Amino acid sequence: MKQYADEDVVLKKFLLGELSAEEQVRVEERLFLDAEYFRQLRAAEDELIDEYLYEGLSAGERERFKDTFLTTPERRESLRVARALREYISRNPPPDPAKNHPLGFLFGRAPLLQLSLAALALLIVGGLAWLAFRRAGPPGPSPAPSVARQG
Repeated sequence: MKQYADEDVVLKKFLLGELSAEEQVRVEERLFLDAEYFRQLRAAEDELIDEYLYEGLSAGERERFKDTFLTTPERRESLRVARALREYISRNPPPDPAKNHPLGFLFGRAPLLQLSLAALALLIVGGLAWLAFRRAGPPGPSPAPSVARQG
């Protein structure tokens, strides 16, 4: 896991143009030879775009993002699509699943009410179980049939 985290940092620096010339050549060679590393680069590009949109980059990183990362039409298009998706989601939040659930009236209520209803349900189930066992009677040997003696 740590290896991927370290690689993600290197790829982010690569995308922002923060690597030395030697490091940049090593990354480019590996991208050319390793398909998994290339997929990791694509994921790092998406993550960098998200960080930019959600203001997770420092001021310097934002400048390098604009000056270095957005130099290709594909990356500018990816940013445009991500921005449009973000705006769509902010205008159209996902529906609240509690509204469509048959017991939706219980969801979104105060935690104390939910806890009280859960306790009540446990009491009812416990009471019904107690009644069922009480009616069944205590377990034990069944009485032996009586035999009439003739005498």
